[in-house]
Amino acid sequence: MQKPALLSAFWFAIGIVIQVILKLPNVWMLGVCIGLTLIFGFLMILKKETLASGVCCSVLVLLGALHFEQSVQQVNANHYLNVLTGDEVIVSGHLVSEPESQTNGWRAEMDVVSVCTGDTTWKTSGRMLVRFGERIAQATYGDFLVLRVGPTLPEPARNPGGFDYQQYLFLRGIRALAYVSRQEQVLAKEERPGAWWMQGVIPVRQIIQGSIEQNLSGGPAGLLKGILLGDKLSVPIEVREVFTRCGVNHVLAVSGLHVGLIAGVVFFGLKLCGVGRGATAWVTVMMLVVYALVTGIPPSVIRASVMASLIILGRLGEWESDGWNALGVAGLVGLIARPADLLDVGFQLSFAATGGIMLFYRPLLDCLPSWGGRWGANMVWSPLAVSLAAQITTMPFIVTYFGVVSVVGLVANLIVVPLVGLAAALGLISVFVYPFLPTVVMWLNGANWVILKVAIG
Repeated sequence: MQKPALLSAFWFAIGIVIQVILKLPNVWMLGVCIGLTLIFGFLMILKKETLASGVCCSVLVLLGALHFEQSVQQVNANHYLNVLTGDEVIVSGHLVSEPESQTNGWRAEMDVVSVCTGDTTWKTSGRMLVRFGERIAQATYGDFLVLRVGPTLPEPARNPGGFDYQQYLFLRGIRALAYVSRQEQVLAKEERPGAWWMQGVIPVRQIIQGSIEQNLSGGPAGLLKGILLGDKLSVPIEVREVFTRCGVNHVLAVSGLHVGLIAGVVFFGLKLCGVGRGATAWVTVMMLVVYALVTGIPPSVIRASVMASLIILGRLGEWESDGWNALGVAGLVGLIARPADLLDVGFQLSFAATGGIMLFYRPLLDCLPSWGGRWGANMVWSPLAVSLAAQITTMPFIVTYFGVVSVVGLVANLIVVPLVGLAAALGLISVFVYPFLPTVVMWLNGANWVILKVAIG
């Protein structure tokens, strides 16, 4: 089978789509899947490889459907939404995200373990986004809170192309919002340690946020947080709308550009320090894992990190990595981890853009003029070919979701993408310098403010 990982990811994704549309029963799918697996084994024994490949594809489709249905059931089983009455209730749970400061208070995600309605206490599951007023003492990650709140459901996008807050929260496992405005709504608070791996992630996020907030604020600070941390909610609404109209909203997602910068800085930094080839490769891969955790593991980072890791380890092992198979591995990893990501526009745009670049970049570059020599190729024609290739495959998704075709998108990409790349590079340098030379960060942020303001327009 040619490009087995890519084909496996494709059929697994088809299974998810089928399950979203048809909602087939678990028992039926499981029985058919077991039967087809036995048939596959029998055909392999008989060396009927063509038939076996067809059966294997069917098994992958069923596995995708089963996995998606199981993930949905895990989200909905004993979910707190089933016991909410629309009135005030008492919810208990752990903070499972780092509290984030806002203009009028702070917010954090809570893993709700119980809901009390009247005289009845229900054991529940599910995440809730809780906003706290500025007078509420800030808690920390892992703390156990008991709150009296009136949860509400997030609203979907009202306008085509608008930011779909409901979908954004849904893909993070968040189904409801709550607001704590008075201290008496906090009925109990107990300090508890959170997951061990988050104890390492949170300090890294704090360093990144601290380096950004050293002397940046407003739109530039929000844009840089969106670029480096994947925090779209920090990006001002007006900036998101302008970027969407100009066809450059993809730069708001943490993507291959950022992962490539991280890998490049770590890889070449370790090489300059004389670290061995094997250690350099593995440390770089581990740093990509850490960065994925720091950014909240969005689909674009999963794709870019997996593909970069395969390339790095492939060079270490001296085996050639196929770009399409690497894309397939990234797709499988992402869909197995979070099958609902297939419904996320960020997932679709990330994979469509990468596929478009691999398909059309070289033919487009060959069709473009060759004047300008190496400088023209590197600074003009190569970026233009990349932008064109990505837009060819992402345009159907952009039209479907946002209902717009940006006439200036091609030119805007040639201007905004390099600026955002430069801003991300300066931002990453600031992150590494911040713990040791915070004064230098002020100068770097000053330069970055100019770049970000130009990018915002």
